[in-house]
Amino acid sequence: MKKIISTIAVLLLLGILVMPKNAEAVLILGSTDFSGIAGFSATVDWEVFAPGDATSYLAPSGDYHYFYTVDNTSTVSILNSISSFSIGNPTGVPITSVGFLETGGVDPILSFSDPAGTFYLFLPLLGFSAIPAGSSSDRLFLTSPLPPSNVPGGLLALGGATDTKELPGPAIPEPSSLLLLGAGVLGLVSLKRRMAA
Repeated sequence: MKKIISTIAVLLLLGILVMPKNAEAVLILGSTDFSGIAGFSATVDWEVFAPGDATSYLAPSGDYHYFYTVDNTSTVSILNSISSFSIGNPTGVPITSVGFLETGGVDPILSFSDPAGTFYLFLPLLGFSAIPAGSSSDRLFLTSPLPPSNVPGGLLALGGATDTKELPGPAIPEPSSLLLLGAGVLGLVSLKRRMAA
């Protein structure tokens, strides 16, 4: 049994070590549906680009690029207009930039990151608009040196409807990932000792 576990651990470690560098430059994309009270519904389309990926909407860099577009699919009501979108930041996650790209959608009036998360506010102030039913936001982005994991994403409508779902965002690697890497190293050391004996 120990031999089987050691062999599996070594194979996993070797798979990590010989992974080609261009395997990181993979585009991950998808959509997540949100819903709430009184006909509130929305879809967040998301894309994640790996460091150095030249197909990203931003200039290639050493950071992961995370993009989100909020589509308000609610029934027509001013109360269902989306006033904010947020991405949770686990403690210690570095965010290197936050902003949006003009795509003909609704611009956030404010976008920022703090220890609680990354926020995009669409408050109807000074002539700016929330995201009304049937409309979309501009392409929102954040960058981080950390790879994607599931983090909480939230939407808030003017009428108080809210929903939170898992979205891809930067996160510190899970302890189980580190445990798997440690098991691979131990298996490799064990194999080396057996071969030396």
